[in-house]
Amino acid sequence: MAPPSLSVVCFRYLDPLLADEDAAATLNRALLERLQLGGEAFMTSTELRGRFVLRACIVNYRSTRKDIDRMLEAIRAIGRELVAKPA
Repeated sequence: MAPPSLSVVCFRYLDPLLADEDAAATLNRALLERLQLGGEAFMTSTELRGRFVLRACIVNYRSTRKDIDRMLEAIRAIGRELVAKPA
């Protein structure tokens, strides 16, 4: 969604079947809530150019590629579950 800056990266989970921007925002809000409540990772959100985005900030010097991959897999898994659920 935007070039990474220092330790912050903003992105969204998208599915090709999403109807519009509102659907993408709703999906990502639900994803963020589930991710935080599940305890797998803590992220925040923001709006960029009028779009709701997930915001990851990696500041722990001990963070590894494995940690980032684990966070991304949790995001993908939750996203897939949310998309598969009937509305």
